[in-house]
Amino acid sequence: MSAEWIITTFVIIDDLMTKYGHQTDCRSRVSDSEILTIAICAAKLCQNHHERTVVLMNQLGYLSGKLSVSRFNRRLPLSINEQAK
Repeated sequence: MSAEWIITTFVIIDDLMTKYGHQTDCRSRVSDSEILTIAICAAKLCQNHHERTVVLMNQLGYLSGKLSVSRFNRRLPLSINEQAK
């Protein structure tokens, strides 16, 4: 995993979400931008294996808080559906 690619992807997603007025729920430990970044990194770098990507990004410290695979699987559809509105 390239740190530069991951950080660039996060910044682009976060800037776009901010530009379109998206606000992450205040109870979340990990932002929706980070959730979408994990999904994109999984598709590009880990053959779309979400569990492996979540664990790897937690271990490498790319996330602002702890995130379980179960929580990721619940939040991903919500993050995508929110952007589709």
